[in-house]
Amino acid sequence: MRLSAVRRVAQKEILESVRDRNFLVNVVFLPIFLFPLIGFGVMQVMQIQSGASSRDVAELGIDSGTPAAVEDSLRAAEQLRLVPPPSSFDGTPDGFRAWREAEGADALLRWTSGERDTARLWFDGSRERSERARDDVAAAVDEWRLDRERGELVAVGLSESDLEPFTIESEDLASARQRGQEILAAVLPLFLMMMLATGSYYAALDTVVGERERGTWETILVSPLARAEILVGKYVFVVASSLTSLVLNLLSMAIFLSFVLRMLGDDLSEKVQLTLPWSAGLIVVGVALVAALFYAALVMLLASTARTHREGQAVLGPVYLLSMLPGIVTAVSQDPFTMKQAVVPLLNVATLFKSVLGGEMPPGPILVTVAVLVAATLIVLRLASRAAARDDLFVGRQISLKELLKS
Repeated sequence: MRLSAVRRVAQKEILESVRDRNFLVNVVFLPIFLFPLIGFGVMQVMQIQSGASSRDVAELGIDSGTPAAVEDSLRAAEQLRLVPPPSSFDGTPDGFRAWREAEGADALLRWTSGERDTARLWFDGSRERSERARDDVAAAVDEWRLDRERGELVAVGLSESDLEPFTIESEDLASARQRGQEILAAVLPLFLMMMLATGSYYAALDTVVGERERGTWETILVSPLARAEILVGKYVFVVASSLTSLVLNLLSMAIFLSFVLRMLGDDLSEKVQLTLPWSAGLIVVGVALVAALFYAALVMLLASTARTHREGQAVLGPVYLLSMLPGIVTAVSQDPFTMKQAVVPLLNVATLFKSVLGGEMPPGPILVTVAVLVAATLIVLRLASRAAARDDLFVGRQISLKELLKS
């Protein structure tokens, strides 16, 4: 096999991909602008909601039995307006709902004085204004209760400190780097798996299915290039596309997160530091490279069973979605990275990413993960090389995956 021929095929695929708008949008431009657009959009929505919430005043009905101190505290709340209670309220949830729908109020407070005062509040937990009214009532009642307790302590000759016989002092010993590693370990594994799959997915559709749909396989096969040189060149292109998607997404995310930290102020920047040790970065890059080799071999083998772009999407779509499943499982799991996860392809990649990004680098599971990925890649490449020997794979009838694996 001539490396110069492989290089020429890979260069030819890169030039063709540059002319493909769909490929450029999904592999190049979308990664560059994805995180800034999502991040700024979310921040803008949050600001709009915060502004609307600050102008939205909740209405609370209180009866005449409410202590004056509680009522004064509620009247002082900025986003709360007191309204007359219903004249005929039967004290049932249905009665409150009927009054709320008729008057448009958000919550109702009824106070029963006696040997033991009872404050009962009806509110609607599905509405933000109603929950805000509940929080204001809880704060006002707590303040009133503490004032009463202080007065009773003074009456019997005790001090306010007797309310708290001891104090609890806590100190967070986590460094800014550790907090940053925790954030990266929670977020990045899923995105890394998505990025690797995205580049392989679109590249395989273009370089394998696209050749069939355009009817250009025959032209390539009669060129003075060996079949192995053609396929390896295309394989190199798919791997490069996967890594390109990964790198561009990571750069976009890093730039956006650094901008957000600066915008949120120096206090947060001092508490959170999104940096990684060189050792962790090298492990992530190395495993991502091996994972890209596996992804590329797998999607090219599966894409070879499709003859049109639509069929290719139907074949590779489920694989693309399933490739994100390990990242989702890892995001919600609290299990440490052990040999149990290291022997499962793709799940071991996501779990390794989370462990290394979180500052834990167990050598045994890492080495087993690399070995499993290399073995899985060699198996898929072996199947692909056997399938490539079939002429009908390129210019004959459409063959199923079952036939392809039996070849």
